[in-house]
Amino acid sequence: MIVFKQLDFKINNIITWYKTNAMPNMTRRVFTHSTEFVVWAVKGSGTTTFVAKKYSREWIGIEQNKEYVKIAKKRME
Repeated sequence: MIVFKQLDFKINNIITWYKTNAMPNMTRRVFTHSTEFVVWAVKGSGTTTFVAKKYSREWIGIEQNKEYVKIAKKRME
């Protein structure tokens, strides 16, 4: 997570994905990796809408700060 912050990313959420079909622990010497982390991180208020538009996804952007709205609109152009 430190790397995200060093690269100027904002972490919106971290999801722990529990794998129901994890590899079996054959050797019984270490714990089985039955979880993975999904990190939702963005670099700025227009990133999510920009990528959604890029991949022809439907989206709705909501922002309180008028300056961020201006930045996002400029980025969308």
